Amino acid sequence: MLRAADAWHSTVVENELASACDLLDPAHANTRDVIKQIIATIDRMPPHRMISPDREIWRDAGILTGTIARLQGTPRSDRRRILNDAL
Repeated sequence: MLRAADAWHSTVVENELASACDLLDPAHANTRDVIKQIIATIDRMPPHRMISPDREIWRDAGILTGTIARLQGTPRSDRRRILNDAL
């Protein structure tokens, strides 16, 4: 049985969470609370447990994204999601 594990976070996920704040409708009644929750989640990610893709990983992820997009005819609008998944 697994009793304890270290939690690691990715700067890619941090970016996805942060960019979600900009996508929310500012006129919606719950937007302010949701943004507060997202910010609190990001703030709880300890910097010493953060993993950031290096240049080689970005390059490989870009190649994989381009290959998948070409072979599967992926629309341009979905390529960012694929890139983030590859990272």
